[in-house]
Amino acid sequence: MGLKLDRSRIIGRGSSRRCFQHPFEKSRCVKVEKRDYFLKITREEIKYYKLFQKRGISWDMLARFHGIVKTDLGEGAVFDMPHDYDGEISRTLDYYLDAQSIPAGELGRALRAFKDYMMQERIVVRELKADNLVYQRNSSSLGKIVLIDGLGNNEFFPFANYSRLFAWRMLQKKWLKFKGSILKDYPGNALTKDLISLL
Repeated sequence: MGLKLDRSRIIGRGSSRRCFQHPFEKSRCVKVEKRDYFLKITREEIKYYKLFQKRGISWDMLARFHGIVKTDLGEGAVFDMPHDYDGEISRTLDYYLDAQSIPAGELGRALRAFKDYMMQERIVVRELKADNLVYQRNSSSLGKIVLIDGLGNNEFFPFANYSRLFAWRMLQKKWLKFKGSILKDYPGNALTKDLISLL
């Protein structure tokens, strides 16, 4: 039957998957498809993780993939689960934008570093969303952004998979769209207005 996943340890829910705390390894999570129809999303994502593994990228700001396991809910994909310096599971950027609990200057610094990382490593994504990114607190005042979901290329012609120039162009477009989504999704939020000016 494989791993038994504790329903009370659901970390997050997306439109196609549920994310559970790994029952034996605190630093990892298990993503399980809600329906077999969506299995292609995980398969597509894994293809890119293997490509990046072959390329020898830095995993500093991307949750590493650790393989497929059988669970009592079907096949699950195992990934790193970022934790803060105090042992708590890192929260999403969405959480911090809502809470407005981190200064715009610090979030701006972390997001600019993340953008540089994506450009350097050519990390192609289907889309950038605040709930696909976590802010991993490395101390009480500093942290970094880590991508935990959304990996892949949904362009009709996936030139960005093979060309650094096309990857950079695609990432610039995704970044502009991401900035627009922050303004749209958090209207009237003083933090986001200051943050956008720093990006």
